[in-house]
Amino acid sequence: PERLALMKQALDHVWCLFPFEPELLTQADINATYVGHPLAHWIPEQVDVLAARAELGCHPDRPVLVLMPGSRAAELDGLLLRFLQATQMLVQQHAGLQVVVPPLPRFVSRVNQAVQASGLQAHVRVVEGQSHLALAAASVVMVASGTATLEAALFKKPMVIAYHMPWLSWQITQRKKRLPWVGLPNILARDFLVPELIQNDCIPDALAREVSRWLNQPQSVHRLEQQLMHLHQSLKRPTHESMAETLKPWVLNHAG
Repeated sequence: PERLALMKQALDHVWCLFPFEPELLTQADINATYVGHPLAHWIPEQVDVLAARAELGCHPDRPVLVLMPGSRAAELDGLLLRFLQATQMLVQQHAGLQVVVPPLPRFVSRVNQAVQASGLQAHVRVVEGQSHLALAAASVVMVASGTATLEAALFKKPMVIAYHMPWLSWQITQRKKRLPWVGLPNILARDFLVPELIQNDCIPDALAREVSRWLNQPQSVHRLEQQLMHLHQSLKRPTHESMAETLKPWVLNHAG
């Protein structure tokens, strides 16, 4: 019984990855401690862009667009073709634009087929499962809403967040929506740091336009990089120490 009571007490305390979560849990009478996000430790605050481009075989001085249309089949259904159609416009507008797609292994064949069908094979490198290397090399990222947006933010990359789902799923999701943002960087900043093109707004013309804005506005990119550095530092907490501190009272109370 004593062990069960201790386990229940432990389960009543939640370690939170994001700074806004403890307040929400406290309102539900759940003890919570913000301990930071592990990605903020795994991804360095500064990355070697030129080294990443060299490893990918990209030209060091030409812009790199990274496409991340999702890690699930349903996300690829909604975004892959839209991303490639936007890319067709962008390679016409930006001479020398290099494009990298880092799909999961199970989607490599599908992505390669789509790239071939789009006629973009001369511009696109498909690199299996190397998302962090691709992000390190990126000038700008076109990315599905989800954890990948946080990864792009920790790499300090300008991005365009996109999402598209079947009509019925969208209607259900809208009824549950409580925040004006869907992308993690924007939620954490509580502001539209980067554009979000969701559902009816997620069209190739708009995707290409927002990517072009980042490519054409280096001052905006620099300002965003500073904001994302602040975000990175806010998520980089002494995670293990904070977790140990919350466990200390339980350990002391049940020692021996």
